Amino acid sequence: MSLGDLRKLLQECKTKDDVKYGAKLVEAFQEKGQDFSEEVNSHFVAMCIRGEQPLVAVKQFSKYKNRIGAWTTPKSLHSLVTSALAEKDAEVVKELAVALETMTSKGVKVNADTVGLLYGRSPDAETYTRIKTAASRCLTPEAAAALETAHPPQRQQHQKQRQQHLQRQHHHPQK
Repeated sequence: MSLGDLRKLLQECKTKDDVKYGAKLVEAFQEKGQDFSEEVNSHFVAMCIRGEQPLVAVKQFSKYKNRIGAWTTPKSLHSLVTSALAEKDAEVVKELAVALETMTSKGVKVNADTVGLLYGRSPDAETYTRIKTAASRCLTPEAAAALETAHPPQRQQHQKQRQQHLQRQHHHPQK
């Protein structure tokens, strides 16, 4: 199968059920040791978004050995992140942070808006650190610092929530 054939097949995947077949094609293409292109990557991302399964692409991009993530454009990545964040789930943000860290280690560029979306939803210190690492790889030091200032770690908020939870348990001990 050629890269052009893969692109055409990904374009034909339009439904939620089609996404699993498109993802299997991408996996098979990777196992054969063939490389990708920005165009094929963009079609893969678009297929996952169209099929309402952006996490399929995120999980592919999170695996360091998978080369398809290295061909992601800032525009495709922003679309993917925006679509995935519609889930409003902390686990999604964690997966996105892993994918972002993996992709930027391969030289993928990410725009400040995309990083800002993730910083603002970071559920824990580990995820925040992954996002910060990715930002340091692809943004100017000034832009990375500005985002960090705009979205400081939520440790204080997490500690405050934990203290409130402990106080409620103290006042209402379980039987």
